[in-house]
Amino acid sequence: MIYLLGALALVAALSGAFGAWEHKGKLAAEAQVQALGAKIELQNAAVDQMAAEGARKALAASKALKVAEGRAATWDAQAAHLRGVLNRRNATDPQDCKAAWQEIRKP
Repeated sequence: MIYLLGALALVAALSGAFGAWEHKGKLAAEAQVQALGAKIELQNAAVDQMAAEGARKALAASKALKVAEGRAATWDAQAAHLRGVLNRRNATDPQDCKAAWQEIRKP
């Protein structure tokens, strides 16, 4: 009977030690989860900041594109006007620069 009580005591002691070891591992895992959660929050904040910066740059690029499109339309209109002037030109027309500028400046 004494051996049975000793065996039960040994099992109880080993069980308690195993439980303490498991609890210690659980606490370490929970601490690691909290640390990783904090890192994820920092990364999410960085992603949000990068998204805001990207949106700002996209807006600036959109504005610059509109300006460039306006300038391109102006240049296209001027090129079309000059092509029209060249197509209307006759060999009998004056060939000096002053006459050319007057023809180009006509609406």
